[in-house]
Amino acid sequence: MSFSRRNPKANILLIELQFVYYGNKMTILEKKLELLHAANKFRCA
Repeated sequence: MSFSRRNPKANILLIELQFVYYGNKMTILEKKLELLHAANKFRCA
């Protein structure tokens, strides 16, 4: 990741965008895990 010293606002935006991106990735993973968990419960019942 390259930071420009001239524009600190752009750096903050980049960091925030990365957090949003990885945050979404994590929620998608959690939802997949929940679905798997529900499927296993359904099979065992």
